[in-house]
Amino acid sequence: MKRKYAKSCGGAAMLLISPVFAQTKTEVWCLLSGIYPGIGYSGVGLMEAQTPWSGYYEVWPATWITAHTTQFADPGWRYMDKACAKIDPATWGGSYVTLRNPKTGDWSMIVCADKPVTLQVQVAGKLAKGDVHVWKSNERIQFVEEKPLRLTSGAFSVSLEGNSVYTLSTTTGQKKGAHPTPPPAADFPLPYKDDFESYAAGVMPKYLCDQKGSFETAKRADGKGICFKQIVPKEGIPWGGRAGFPNTVFGDKLWTNYTIQADVLIAAGKAGMGGRYTYGQFLGWDFALQQDGAWSVQVPYVANGQESVKSLATGKIVDFAPGKWHHLAVSLKGEDMLVTVDGKEVTRVKYEGYAKRLNGMAYLLSSYDPNCFDNLSVTP
Repeated sequence: MKRKYAKSCGGAAMLLISPVFAQTKTEVWCLLSGIYPGIGYSGVGLMEAQTPWSGYYEVWPATWITAHTTQFADPGWRYMDKACAKIDPATWGGSYVTLRNPKTGDWSMIVCADKPVTLQVQVAGKLAKGDVHVWKSNERIQFVEEKPLRLTSGAFSVSLEGNSVYTLSTTTGQKKGAHPTPPPAADFPLPYKDDFESYAAGVMPKYLCDQKGSFETAKRADGKGICFKQIVPKEGIPWGGRAGFPNTVFGDKLWTNYTIQADVLIAAGKAGMGGRYTYGQFLGWDFALQQDGAWSVQVPYVANGQESVKSLATGKIVDFAPGKWHHLAVSLKGEDMLVTVDGKEVTRVKYEGYAKRLNGMAYLLSSYDPNCFDNLSVTP
């Protein structure tokens, strides 16, 4: 197949499509994003539901950009390798791909037009040569059908607007879906509590969002129902060199003064909780407890413009019972942090002068060990 590009005044391009085949696929992640605002990779995908407890969601224009392919090709269609290219060979300012139904000869061409351009298309081989249906999307309108085109001697010409996506196809039956108006978004419910008894073992409970390691529901070893457990035995290959311990976050990034508490079973290593989540390995204000009763309080810290962490206090609980369930509570109020274990005060610290971040979500943390949490709650 030969492809020729014309340099005429209207930005015209001469294209020839003929049935030469290749296979490929496109993956979109994620289809429906329920990732908290401010967490890595939030704001991606086709639809978003950042406050699923409220029922609010948004259908993004990317949904209809995807429809420019999915409503015009079915499983079994093939990309035609020699009918996929740049509009301008020198840049990626515009491009097109073409797929064919190997049984019927129907075809669909998806065009991304960076600038206004006129395409002159010659349909060759055993491809269908009926009317060409035109669908268009851009930042103003999504998935709108335009007037169909007629072939003349197996060819047609079409003028495309810039910053737009088009599908040119011999298929019919496409439709833009509709959806009811969702309820308004609402803040994360506070007070919050979960005893995990509404879940089977081995699932991810609502609203807890793992950032490192992996947490899921599990049966308690003492037979007293379901708990929440860290299950990854060692660190994998981190993206972007992110260090730190397994952690899972939840709540509202605007939370400031609150108490997070839970029953904790430290099988090995350490486990704990905290609040005012920052990001990545720079978690926030947290308390971590080891199996032997040793504990530490860490907080975010900025030195020479770089985010880091520092220890505010350490100690050891006398006669701490290892391998038993213990009730941990961390209370944050302004610059003050109060920690209790089994109802007894362990430490009270003041982080003076750190006004950079006194808000953020709550989180649980663990070493890479099967440590467990139960009866989780957050109260103002």
